[in-house]
Amino acid sequence: MNIRLAPSTPCIATMRMGFHLLLEGSIVMSVQGGEPVTLTAGQTFYEGPNDVHTIGRNASLTKPAKFLVFLLKNSDEPVLTPTH
Repeated sequence: MNIRLAPSTPCIATMRMGFHLLLEGSIVMSVQGGEPVTLTAGQTFYEGPNDVHTIGRNASLTKPAKFLVFLLKNSDEPVLTPTH
């Protein structure tokens, strides 16, 4: 799945096991109350099926962020779950 976040857009939760590769831009994220981390193009992160994003958004007010996601899930489950 290829995701493009417009400037200032919040992230979504997959509620699945996911491997993410940031292709362009930057995002700010925090999982389960951890310290916020800013990721930039070329960096990766893992999202477990029970991880809760306390922060997840495009870090830029002017540029989109784009990342590639590989999800492991059952075929009958929805792909995305809004965080709000």
